[in-house]
Amino acid sequence: MRAAEWLIEAERVLDDVLESLSREDRRKSVPAVGDVPAGTIDVLLKAHAEREPDGTWADVARTALVAHEVSIHRGSVNPLTEDLARALCDHAAQWREPGPEPELPADVSWRDRFVLLAGHDPHPLWDR
Repeated sequence: MRAAEWLIEAERVLDDVLESLSREDRRKSVPAVGDVPAGTIDVLLKAHAEREPDGTWADVARTALVAHEVSIHRGSVNPLTEDLARALCDHAAQWREPGPEPELPADVSWRDRFVLLAGHDPHPLWDR
């Protein structure tokens, strides 16, 4: 599938996350995503809604990362499908910032692999 088709899937995942988002959830903190600085879920969602989607892999990755961060920081699980995450990993060169890739164990899920390639923690609320 092309990036524009995967963007539809990423937006569907984000919509699913937003369906169960409460007013209290919107005040929870999330890390920076792309050019949106760290802040609340509400600030992140407003910034995401104001952007003009362009159907590139960078747009797919940004939307998927927003869905991940909102879901995780409201206390839920990573909502991304393995297929979407794998497609993003397969096209990482088209959206990822230049630099060394993190070392990833062979058995890491595609969801965690995508989040790590994006420079984020796939499980930020786990006790380590």
